[in-house]
Amino acid sequence: MALVRACQGFGNTIDFDLNLVVPDASKSLDEGAIEPWTKPRYKALLQDMKKWARSQEIPTNVAWRHLTAEQRKLILEGDPENDFDGVKGFFHVAGAQEVQIARARFS
Repeated sequence: MALVRACQGFGNTIDFDLNLVVPDASKSLDEGAIEPWTKPRYKALLQDMKKWARSQEIPTNVAWRHLTAEQRKLILEGDPENDFDGVKGFFHVAGAQEVQIARARFS
């Protein structure tokens, strides 16, 4: 995926590599700029993000690099007031699921 594990002294934290999440900044959200959400299993998340983006007047047909810094930040960080978890929220859930799977395998 694009998860990066790091030890911060309090256990492992999960972050992501933006260059893996958005490998081609010339792509729009409609064209699959957010790489993990191009996978069939995440189609619903992609649709939810596009619906949320339209509600926030964020264009989905404009290259990632041409979105404003604030628009990119909202997509990445999420928008809790409008029930959108963003890319970080997606990886937080994905990382938690990965840990649960690992625990189940070694229990």
